[in-house]
Amino acid sequence: MIGQSDGDRAPLRILFVCFGNICRSPMAEGLARDLATRQYPDNASLLQFSSAGVGAQNGNPPTQEAVLAMAERGIDIASHRARRATPDVVGACDLVLSCDMVIADETAMFVPIDTRS
Repeated sequence: MIGQSDGDRAPLRILFVCFGNICRSPMAEGLARDLATRQYPDNASLLQFSSAGVGAQNGNPPTQEAVLAMAERGIDIASHRARRATPDVVGACDLVLSCDMVIADETAMFVPIDTRS
């Protein structure tokens, strides 16, 4: 918002969604957070990244392959734990990015029709 200092602005809440929240979306979350921190260190606090899965079992760790792939890029996602995408999780975010069209269709069911764009 014009006229507000960065300290007064609420962060933009960005959610990455896949199926199980143990591979694609936690990797996207880690990559986005890393990119924001490296490229925009003074404004990284204005972005809040998270992830969820439409079929996730809450508490599952990321796959070993995902952890290793991200570690090769200097990004640690080992402490990530899966969470299910619910209407509350999706509704609390400003931007929802789905990893594929099937996931996008399932996630869209959580968003009231009058707010879809």
